[in-house]
Amino acid sequence: MKPKYKFSWKSYYEPTPTNLRKWGDIWAVFFLSIASGAAMCLHPGTTVLCIVLGGLGKAFSNFFIINNQENSP
Repeated sequence: MKPKYKFSWKSYYEPTPTNLRKWGDIWAVFFLSIASGAAMCLHPGTTVLCIVLGGLGKAFSNFFIINNQENSP
């Protein structure tokens, strides 16, 4: 049975599913590596945008939980 994921603002402090946590980490590493390259090439707009996107990718994954309840209210 495939796990069903639930997005909720209240589930930020609940355990994050492993595969979604991995994707959030990959998202963060990708954009933060681009940001470091942009900072070295003196592109401040791109640097700030990539830092924000990297942080959002990591934080956004925390809003998902596994919802395996068949009859949820």
